[in-house]
Amino acid sequence: PAGKAALSGTITAATGQPIAGARVMLNGGHGPGRTTTTNASGQFVFEGLRTGRYYVNVMKPGFMSLSYGQRRVMSQGTAIPLNEGERRAIEMQLPRAAVITGMILDERGDPSINTQVRGMRYTMVNGRGRAQQIANDSTDDRGIYRIYGLSPGTYLVSAGAGGGGFNYAFNPYDSDVPTY
Repeated sequence: PAGKAALSGTITAATGQPIAGARVMLNGGHGPGRTTTTNASGQFVFEGLRTGRYYVNVMKPGFMSLSYGQRRVMSQGTAIPLNEGERRAIEMQLPRAAVITGMILDERGDPSINTQVRGMRYTMVNGRGRAQQIANDSTDDRGIYRIYGLSPGTYLVSAGAGGGGFNYAFNPYDSDVPTY
């Protein structure tokens, strides 16, 4: 049977502007997950919830995906406890995702067309800094690439005709980071 609790909220950008069309996912409690979309005012509501602990995750292209209560990128969110008949409202601010863009030129200074570009993020693996591929793109007819949807962090961008040679450790603060 459906419960009598409700969870509503407002999703905004860091500027305070409401974010319409954001996908809001509710998990937890005693039943299957639910999904809804924010309205023009950035608002959403889930009704008929039973007593339980719920997790809210929000995503929208151009913004970072976020869990309610999440303090850092890649960290876990906080459960929202609801009792029978309780109505709770939350607010969440979605940070904009970052973009790295640039132009690749060949040895003659001409645009390098259809060149593979990889965006790698600096991560620690077994105590060593490693470049972990998180995105890729190809240059267009002007030699321009654009890697989007990035979370805050330190990145290495490499370009090449394909194949291997992209798996290496690096220190993002070292002036001798290999670039090609």
